[in-house]
Amino acid sequence: MFYRESYNNLWYEKNPQIIEIFDHLLGTLVGDIVNRITVSFIAEKTGMQYEMAKQIVIYYRDVGILKERYVVLCPKCGDILFISDKEDLLEKIQKKPICFECENNDYGQISMSNVFLVYERVKKSTTSQEEVNETLIKFGDILRVKKDDSFFDKADPLQSNTEELYELYYSPSESAYANFADLRKKLDFDYGKNTTAKGNALEKLVLNIFNQINYVRGTNDVKTQTNQFDCTFLCGIKTIHLSIFDWLSPCFIIECKNETKKPNNTYMNKLQSILDTSDAQIGIIFGRQDATKTCFSISREHYLLNKGTGKKQIIITCCDTDLDYIIDKRVNLLKYLEFKVFQITSNALNSKYEMFEPKEI
Repeated sequence: MFYRESYNNLWYEKNPQIIEIFDHLLGTLVGDIVNRITVSFIAEKTGMQYEMAKQIVIYYRDVGILKERYVVLCPKCGDILFISDKEDLLEKIQKKPICFECENNDYGQISMSNVFLVYERVKKSTTSQEEVNETLIKFGDILRVKKDDSFFDKADPLQSNTEELYELYYSPSESAYANFADLRKKLDFDYGKNTTAKGNALEKLVLNIFNQINYVRGTNDVKTQTNQFDCTFLCGIKTIHLSIFDWLSPCFIIECKNETKKPNNTYMNKLQSILDTSDAQIGIIFGRQDATKTCFSISREHYLLNKGTGKKQIIITCCDTDLDYIIDKRVNLLKYLEFKVFQITSNALNSKYEMFEPKEI
C-alpha cells in the first residue's frame, strides 16, 4: 500500500483490483511523468474507463495527493512550451513564450486544443525502495512507463473538457463571493421613490458577477439613439468546440428588473428588438421573480424562428432562484448559463440543474 487514502474510500470497496493498480502506479512513478499525469494515461495503464479514471483522479486531488496543473504544447512542433497553475495560465498564454524546440515564438495562436489538464503528484509515498521493487516485480509491465505510452489523448485538451474550461475562465475568489452576497442584500433596501437607485442595485450585482469571467468586460453606460442598455458585455473568447462562449461572443446584453412583479412579454419583446439590431447572440432578462410562461414561449419561438433563417439568437431569463445557484451554491456561472440555454433550445422549461450533475460511476 502506497497511499492510505486509496483503501479508505468507496472506490476501493467497488473496484479493489483497479484501485490497487492505481495506488501502485501512482506510488512508483518517477521522472518528469510525476508532474504531468493525465486522465488518459491513468485510464490506459489501469484499464479503467476514461470517466471513471477522471473521477478517481479528482478524488486524489481533493485529498491532497495530486494537484491540477496545465501543460501547454507548441501549436507548431508539439513540444512542451510551459507547465502552469490555473491562476497564471491565461496570462502566460497571452505572453507567447519562446518554444525552445522551434527557437522562436512564431507558432501562431495558442488555442485550447494546445492546453492539457494534467496532475502533479505532490504527496510522495513513504514506502521503502524495497517495497517499490517488489511491487514493480509483481505488476510487471503494467506499472512500467514506456516510450509508446500515450500521455496526451484527444480527450485531455481543454477544448474537449468544457467543465475544466469554464473553471479556468470563471473562478471567483472568496472575497468576490462575499461581495456578491453584500450586493445582493442591497437589492431589498428601502429606496423609497428612487427607482433609479433600486434598479442600479441589481445592475451593479450583475456587472460584478459577469465581470468575473476572464476576458469579459461589462458596463451599464451604453446608449444608442433609441435605447439605453442596462448592462452590455464584450466577450473576447471563442472556442473550437461548442461551448457557451459561442453564444456570449462577441457581445451580450442583460436587462435588469429589480421589481416584485414577474417580467412579462413587454420586457421580452424589447430585448428581442435590441438583439435584432445588434451583433449580440444572447440576451438575458434578470428579474427578482421568475418570468411568466409567456416569456418562455416567446423566447422559444424567437429561437426557432432565427434558427430557421440561419441566425443564432436566444433570450434567457434569470431570477432570485438563479442567484441562489450562482452565489449561495457557487455553481459555475458558465455551466449554469449553458443549462439555461438548454432549457430554451430543448423546450425543457421544467428541467432542473441537478439533473445534469455528475453521478458516481
